[in-house]
Amino acid sequence: MSSAHLGEADHAIDSDVLACSDDAEAMEVTLGLLKYFGVQGLDAGPLRNAVALESLTPVLLHMSKRYKSAGLGVRITGIRG
Repeated sequence: MSSAHLGEADHAIDSDVLACSDDAEAMEVTLGLLKYFGVQGLDAGPLRNAVALESLTPVLLHMSKRYKSAGLGVRITGIRG
């Protein structure tokens, strides 16, 4: 989700946040904070997986420019919570 999207306080955040951590307690705190802010946080595994998540940034930037969308984000489907 983009910083422009986060800066707009007049709407809900309609995207998911993928979090990586090697610390189970830190992950639970993070997921709890995300839930508090009304965002679905998902455990994306150990910290080494963050490399893959960060690799999405250039794709999202390209798509944001191509489709003229400052609020581009990611939604994960198929998970029942």
